[in-house]
Amino acid sequence: VGIPSFQLQAGDRIANGRIDFEAGRPVRAALPSLKFARNALTDVSVAFKGELIDIAIGGGDVDVEPWMAEDEAPKDDATLAREENEPQRPFRLVAPLLKNVRVGEDRSLSNAKVELYHDPMWWDVIDLSATLPGGAPLTLTYRPVEGGEHRLNAETSDAGAALRALDIYDSIKGGTLKITGKVKDNEPRRPLRGKLEAGSFRLVNTPFFVRFLSVAAL
Repeated sequence: VGIPSFQLQAGDRIANGRIDFEAGRPVRAALPSLKFARNALTDVSVAFKGELIDIAIGGGDVDVEPWMAEDEAPKDDATLAREENEPQRPFRLVAPLLKNVRVGEDRSLSNAKVELYHDPMWWDVIDLSATLPGGAPLTLTYRPVEGGEHRLNAETSDAGAALRALDIYDSIKGGTLKITGKVKDNEPRRPLRGKLEAGSFRLVNTPFFVRFLSVAAL
């Protein structure tokens, strides 16, 4: 049983590829080309390994604005406690080279390398490296380490470009940014404790008094 070749077109959704079966169930889909909305991906593979969904993307352009734009209301303690114990289907995503990652209008990252793994309960791996507009590198890693902990490290030599590209803050120019932290895996809700270091940046388009207080606080 198998689907050796298929083509799909529905509006702006265009795909072609094959689907492999084992014991009558789909276990793998290979898509040389996949397009939808502002996404244009190549060499996409989706494998179903038990409960795990394993996705590999060879290259192309990705639009993450719809996910970045989600703005959920703050959750109360009861909701957080309930969701903490609700498992979801685990997934892994690996993309060794994405030419362009669109974050929003006139905001994007280039030459991005991405590795993500979410187990049934928690993020286990978040690994991103990319080039910011202007050419500065951006790296972010969150991985397990010995001793039952996860460590976070994020760093860039152009803090303003990073914050602007990620739609966090528009009034910083240049500067360095480094974020480090750790999580104890056995702690309820796994809180992250860390440190943010920024330096050599300029605040622009900001009233003087607010600018002065911001500098003092940082």
